Amino acid sequence: MALSLVVLVWLGRIYLLQNRLQLQYTMDVDRTYRVIITLRNLEQLLADAETSQRGYLLTRNDHFKTPYAAAIPRIDSVMEHLKTIIADNPKQRVYLKLLEPAVKQREAMMQQNMSERNEKGLRDQLRAGKLVMDKIRLYVSTMEQEEYALLSYRDKEKNRYQDLNISFLKYAFSFAGFIFICSIALIIRELRMRIRTQKMLEKTVFELTRSNEELEQVSFAASHDLQEPLRKIRTLSNLLATKYAASLPGEEKDIVERIERSSERMHSLLKNLIDFTNLVTHPEKIGSVDLDNVFMEVFVKTTRGMRVTLNKDVKLPIIQGHRQQVLLLFLQLLSNSIKFRNQDKELEIEVTYNLMETEGTLLQKGRQYHEITIRDNGIGFDNSFREKIFIIFQRLHNKEEYEGQGIGLTIARRIMTNHYGFIEAAGHSGKGASFTLYFPVS
Repeated sequence: MALSLVVLVWLGRIYLLQNRLQLQYTMDVDRTYRVIITLRNLEQLLADAETSQRGYLLTRNDHFKTPYAAAIPRIDSVMEHLKTIIADNPKQRVYLKLLEPAVKQREAMMQQNMSERNEKGLRDQLRAGKLVMDKIRLYVSTMEQEEYALLSYRDKEKNRYQDLNISFLKYAFSFAGFIFICSIALIIRELRMRIRTQKMLEKTVFELTRSNEELEQVSFAASHDLQEPLRKIRTLSNLLATKYAASLPGEEKDIVERIERSSERMHSLLKNLIDFTNLVTHPEKIGSVDLDNVFMEVFVKTTRGMRVTLNKDVKLPIIQGHRQQVLLLFLQLLSNSIKFRNQDKELEIEVTYNLMETEGTLLQKGRQYHEITIRDNGIGFDNSFREKIFIIFQRLHNKEEYEGQGIGLTIARRIMTNHYGFIEAAGHSGKGASFTLYFPVS
């Protein structure tokens, strides 16, 4: 489309230039005709003045003085007009310089003849005047021939550009019609693609809706159907442990304890799954969330009874979001720092805040974000696993070493997605880990 527009502009420019040339040659042809007519008028006026002069000289009748007197000023007017209309032709200006003194000479001779009384001298003047008049006719004829030559060339060029413009218009209209047809075809193609995309989108939405319904069914099963047999297992294992612990041999007692630990772990795993599916299927209403208050509330609860140093010199902002989800987000991150703390030194948690404008990548380009970083001095992790830790059920450590189901950071990333933001991690083995949250500015 852009190329066709450029071609149309280019063709329009060519047509404009050709049209200007045609108009110029048309004006030149008109001016040539006017020069020829003016030359003939000049010749005719001189002939009329000479005729009136001869009539007066032959009859001495004052009646012939009237047309003579009328012709002389008109000759001067025609000469002035002729100077104007041939001003752009250097060759004709040369001829005019020869013609003008001859015309003046002829006028002077006629004026002298009109006042001459000696017939002998008059005859000599008439013969001399005829010679001057023949010279004038020669100059006028030469100038007419020049104009006729110009007329032939200019008329030919005018007709050529006129034919070119007609042909150009035909081709331009044909091209415009072609562009119009192509545009219609492209529009139809675009509409078909949009309809096809719309159908694919509707199909995707339908499949997504169905997947969400299935996910809700899984969530319901996890919260009801799976919880019921799990509660019975936990109850029975607790009963065995309390009622028959003293009478059970060592190996059987160890089995009962393993059943209890597994049921507890299964219970925790199901709870985390329910929390995750609820984030996808049942988002809470959006409202104002004071991140500073929520963070301090979670920090106090999770670190109660522990020695933890908090380095936080900034106040976190207020955002539009889901308070319970943000609370769960900070709970997962702080619990992660506590779980993977270095047992040989006191846990330190540092919180920084920055208002930034992103340049693209995973965030929307040109939009402002609240950048919040939570950093600890725990055992850290190899930075090559910075994305793996967000995958559900992916663990970097054995469950015997550190408790957990490998779903906490997955929940954290889902919460940031629900807030149209993003979370990224960075770690150094033995030096600690940091998690950076990006909340969009409302």
